[in-house]
Amino acid sequence: MKKTAVILLMLSLGPYLSVQAGPPPEKVFRPYFLSLQNKIPNTGLESPGGMIWGPDKKTLELRENTGAPDISTLRQLTFPDLFIALKQLKHTERSIGTFYWHQAGGLDYCHFPDREGNHWYGWISGGNFNWVLWRGRRFWWRDAFTGHWLYYFQGYWWRADRQDGQSLQVLVDGEYFLCDRQGKILKDMGQDGEGAIVSAPGRYQGDFHRGSHGGHHENHSQAPSSDQAPTNSKSSSTGNQ
Repeated sequence: MKKTAVILLMLSLGPYLSVQAGPPPEKVFRPYFLSLQNKIPNTGLESPGGMIWGPDKKTLELRENTGAPDISTLRQLTFPDLFIALKQLKHTERSIGTFYWHQAGGLDYCHFPDREGNHWYGWISGGNFNWVLWRGRRFWWRDAFTGHWLYYFQGYWWRADRQDGQSLQVLVDGEYFLCDRQGKILKDMGQDGEGAIVSAPGRYQGDFHRGSHGGHHENHSQAPSSDQAPTNSKSSSTGNQ
């Protein structure tokens, strides 16, 4: 009887039970610190969102992904041949508000120039639509939950603000971590990057620190890749255009 009561209690509390997160890495790839002129403002810049037209000119009934875009696709987008092709598309595909669809290496992606002169690239993954911004020869993603802008570098998403001479924040498994110049993890800053534990309704419910895991981000940060130098096997999204 007691066992049955415990099972019923667990089922009723199901949505509120936490899932243990794995241990954080001790070290990530050595970070790239942005210069002031290479950063973008945290406000006033939004992804295209709204209605998305597919390759067949029909509306895609998809929501924008609230988690960080998957790293495997970013590695494809920074591969040298495709990276060069994307640079060329910026000059040949200039019709504002048009979805230009392409295929490369099994990836269907679109190029979208907006009215402010920004170039967005999007693709479908996991039933959602992902948008990344290309600016300054690097890809950017906005964490809509926190309002932070992050840039892609060497297999991770890095927070553009809160950088100083010795530390910055990196997104790992949907959680922000403070790391030093060598990539050594210093501190768990939670899902908001501020170290606070917060909650929100819906799929955001139950922000967490490791060991008390609810959360809003997907698990997209993976081990570092070697996509820094264009002369190597993969290209980097660092530097100025």
